[in-house]
Amino acid sequence: MELEADIAKFPKPNSHDVVVKPISSVDCDAVIDIWLSGLKQTSMSFDALSRIRRKMHFGLKQYGETATGQGGDMNPSAILVEWAGCDSLGKSMFVAHIGDVVVGLCGVARGCTQMGDDSDSAIPKNTFSLWRMSVSPAARRMGIGAKLCDAVESFARQKGGERIRCVTANPLAARFYQSRGFVVMAPHPIAAWYEKPL
Repeated sequence: MELEADIAKFPKPNSHDVVVKPISSVDCDAVIDIWLSGLKQTSMSFDALSRIRRKMHFGLKQYGETATGQGGDMNPSAILVEWAGCDSLGKSMFVAHIGDVVVGLCGVARGCTQMGDDSDSAIPKNTFSLWRMSVSPAARRMGIGAKLCDAVESFARQKGGERIRCVTANPLAARFYQSRGFVVMAPHPIAAWYEKPL
């Protein structure tokens, strides 16, 4: 993959080398590639012989195709409309860079839908949710996920957020979120919602 070759040009980064900022038009293709690789990692995190893995692989592949297809929020022509410049709506996407290489992404939205539409009146307006968290396979275990979480949590606090939620089916991601103070709200054999006070 081209991204891994680009990252290999850099020495192992320290926390000062990673810059997190709102998404821009030049980030879109890399963001899509990294997010799709994250979906693949999620499906591969289940036992190779399990029926759950086969179902997850098929379901996440279909989910990726829908999200990056016509009308999806990760479609190259829609990603900026859906995620960039939406601060006033209480949503944004942040991108991590090492130099000029995109190495991770994370979206944040008011409410518990990635669209940030607050359509569920049972969800308090001071609740935000984290979406699309993904780090390039070549850049994992370098603190990039933590920097992305810091950025979305800060954004949510600035918008009046008192708690943040996320949902994941990836056991590695679940451990990461728990290490950041998220606790399971509703256990589920495949995917669970997590919440953290801000």
